Amino acid sequence: MLGRSLAQKIAGGKGSEIFASVTQVLQSADWTIGNLECAVGEGGKPALKGYTFLAPAESAVELKNAGFGLLSLANNHILDYGIGVFRQTQRLLKENGIQTAGAGENASLAHAPAIESVAGLRIAFLAYADVPVERGGFDARSWTAGESSPGISWANDSEIAADLQALRPRADYIVVLFHYGIEGSFTPSSRQVELSHLAIDNGADLVVGSHPHLLQKEETYKGRSIFYSLGNFVFEGFLGSYNHSAILRVTISRNLSSTYTLIPVLLVDGIPILGQQ
Repeated sequence: MLGRSLAQKIAGGKGSEIFASVTQVLQSADWTIGNLECAVGEGGKPALKGYTFLAPAESAVELKNAGFGLLSLANNHILDYGIGVFRQTQRLLKENGIQTAGAGENASLAHAPAIESVAGLRIAFLAYADVPVERGGFDARSWTAGESSPGISWANDSEIAADLQALRPRADYIVVLFHYGIEGSFTPSSRQVELSHLAIDNGADLVVGSHPHLLQKEETYKGRSIFYSLGNFVFEGFLGSYNHSAILRVTISRNLSSTYTLIPVLLVDGIPILGQQ
C-alpha cells in the first residue's frame, strides 16, 4: 500500500527508501510477486468507502526497481479511485514490465492467468478476492468484472474450479493468490479454509493469502502448502503485531516439489526492515 505518507515520500523523490532494506532479497528471486493494495496514477474520485488509497504514478517505477515481476490486483482497493485510474494503474505497471493478475477490462481478462517460464518451468498465477462487506456498507463484490465491464475477479467456487482445470495442462506449477479473511484476525476464517482447499482440490500447488493485515498460520493440505496471510508488507498506520511480517521464499525443484522459507520483516512507519520481527 503506497498511499498516504508513503505516497508523499514517493512524490518527494524518496521512494527508493521504501524498499531499500528488502530490495536485495526481492531482486534475488527469479520472479517476485506481491499484492498491490492501492490505485496508482492521478485524478479520479475516491469511492464511497471507509479507506481509499492512491499512490503517485512514480510508484510503478519504484515497484519495478524493487524487483516485482507480478502484482495481484484482486483486492478491495484497486478501484478506489475509479475505472480511469484503474486503467492508469494497469498501463503504468505494464510500461514498467510488471505483469498483473486478478483484474482486467472484463471478466475473461480478470480471470486470465499470469504465466512465466522460470528456469524452464511454467509457473502460473491466478488471483481472487473475497472480503466481507465493510461496516459502512461498501461491498467489494460490486467491483466484480463483467462480460464487458472492468473489475476484479471475485472468488466464486465454480469459476475458480473451472479456471484451475483449464490452466492445469498449461502450467507445471500453479499458485493461487487470495485476498480474503477477516481484518485483524490471527485465525483463518472458515471461508479462507474453504477457498484454499477448493483451490488445491482443483489443481493448485500453493495458496498464498492477504487481507487480514496479520501473519496467519501455514497449513499443509493434501501435500500442498497454504499460507493464509503474510500480513502487511508496506503499509503505514498500524501498531504492534500488525507490523510483524515476512517475505515468503518458495523454491521449486525440477521434480516440482517445493520448499519454503519465511524471512522476517518488521515494518517501521510502514517501511519493511529486513531480518527483524
